[in-house]
Amino acid sequence: MMRYVVIGWLWLVGGIFSQPLMAQVESDSNQLSRTDSMALAQELALLLGSSSSPTHQFFVGTSIGNRLFSVRNNRLNSRQDTRELVLSPQLSYAHRSGLGISGSLNLVNQPTGMGLTQWSITPSYDYRQDSSWAVGVAYTYFGVRDFFSPYVSPIQHDVFASVSYQKWWLQPSVALGYSAGKFREFRSKDTVINTVRRFIYDSTTYRLRNLTVQIGVGHRFDWLGLVHPTDALMITPSILLMGSGGQTTIQHRTNAPLLLNALNRRGRIPRLISDQFAFESVGLNIDMQYMIGNWSFSPQFYGDYFFGSTTGKRFTTNVQLGVGYFF
Repeated sequence: MMRYVVIGWLWLVGGIFSQPLMAQVESDSNQLSRTDSMALAQELALLLGSSSSPTHQFFVGTSIGNRLFSVRNNRLNSRQDTRELVLSPQLSYAHRSGLGISGSLNLVNQPTGMGLTQWSITPSYDYRQDSSWAVGVAYTYFGVRDFFSPYVSPIQHDVFASVSYQKWWLQPSVALGYSAGKFREFRSKDTVINTVRRFIYDSTTYRLRNLTVQIGVGHRFDWLGLVHPTDALMITPSILLMGSGGQTTIQHRTNAPLLLNALNRRGRIPRLISDQFAFESVGLNIDMQYMIGNWSFSPQFYGDYFFGSTTGKRFTTNVQLGVGYFF
């Protein structure tokens, strides 16, 4: 009799503990300086005939789209499962030396309404002293309100660096990203086994580490004075080859530890998931920026086709529309 009770418990709790991981576990553009609005604004000052770019520059604006996981890393954003609308107010500061810092909020359109789910702060450095090379590095910290929420990034620490050669018409680039973070899930089941009412819960913590590599080629098109002497339009299409690899460690907290250990011994519940590094997707990134006076309008599009082995979507898109004011 006891043998059948144990088997019944294993079957029940196995359904709780062995749920598939969220798409978050499957874990900007190719040119960091080219996608940063502050850097573009300083370049625009030179394009329009100013003798030098401003020493200090502030930017206040907002964007709307479906980008949630990363500020700059398209590879991470292409793997997000949540597609809700994200509104992101932003405040940035840049110095002519290349140093900068920005902060933003993420307001997500959840079933309960629009609400704040996370915030981020990004110190950065863009090297622009040499016209042949564009080099940039940035670190983003994400502050998360609720680690159980599906409307937050599973990444809390995101480092992204890139370098591109500017002298050729087609500009090659390489970018590296390292990300780490965690998210949590809670599952429970209220049931009756052998006339005994049982409530079983499992709180699971997933800790992620991920390395991404982007190899790309692109070209920036500039048009000056389209409708006004002080306006400019810049469009940068890029083709990117994406590679990534990482590890996920899994920790359970439950009121059924004996059953959890039994499932572990049977190999039903992994404690470590490793994804070997591989190039598994190709993407098209299009950055646009229209500037007139101190105003900036910046639509962005990224489409990613995943050609590796997957049970999820092969083609994903991220879109972003930003508007802001420089002073």
